Amino acid sequence: MIPIDPFTIGVGALLYLAFKKAPKSEFGVLTPTAEEVYRNAMEFIQDPAKLQEVAAEFQKQGLKAQAFALRKRAEWRGRSKEVREKHKQIIDAALKSDKVDAILEVASIFEGLTATLVAERLRKHAKEVREKAEAQKVPPEPERAEVIDE
Repeated sequence: MIPIDPFTIGVGALLYLAFKKAPKSEFGVLTPTAEEVYRNAMEFIQDPAKLQEVAAEFQKQGLKAQAFALRKRAEWRGRSKEVREKHKQIIDAALKSDKVDAILEVASIFEGLTATLVAERLRKHAKEVREKAEAQKVPPEPERAEVIDE
């Protein structure tokens, strides 16, 4: 049997009370309902201000990753006309490019901006470019041994 002294019991009780009184975890639980709200907000809410409101609520609930993504989506939706035009030019240039690494880099950047459909389109283009390049490669002819007549 393990001896338990009053000091150990007191420390255990204090730790229990401290954790019980401590504020809830900084990390919330993404319930199925919250996940549905998050996905719908990311896909359908076009107004940056409303996205910011949803992000603030997710932040309050301790869902930091979702709040961050919602704020990024709000930034994406709230771009100025000039920035939208620049992004369109970059996307068009990437879709005309045959440099797979550059296309994938642009896709990664746009994915970071929460433009996942654009990133998906660019990755698909990069895959097609890679496949086309591989199909055009001609395998080297095998070396032929010289036949020497004696």
